Amino acid sequence: MSGATTPRRGRRAVATSAAGLVVERTGPLMLVQDAGRPGHGGIGVSPSGALDPRALADANLLVGNDPGTVGLEIVLGGAVLRATAAVWVAVTGAVGPLVRTAG
Repeated sequence: MSGATTPRRGRRAVATSAAGLVVERTGPLMLVQDAGRPGHGGIGVSPSGALDPRALADANLLVGNDPGTVGLEIVLGGAVLRATAAVWVAVTGAVGPLVRTAG
């Protein structure tokens, strides 16, 4: 994420995104993932990328991005995101609770 960092009292600085989304809390496991590097195993490069590549591609298509665009992969929940501008968000993959609060 690019952008300025905003220190908060008693907390680490939080990076803000030019796209208008701030990660307030990551939860136990949150990663920035892309489509990985498939097809390069012969030269020692692991595929890497999203745990559920189809869910990443679906989310990107839902918001009008290229299917390989990076996304936030949230495993085990607990993440708190705050929009600082109008943003499109898609939630795909495994079934789990989602809470949206207006602010």
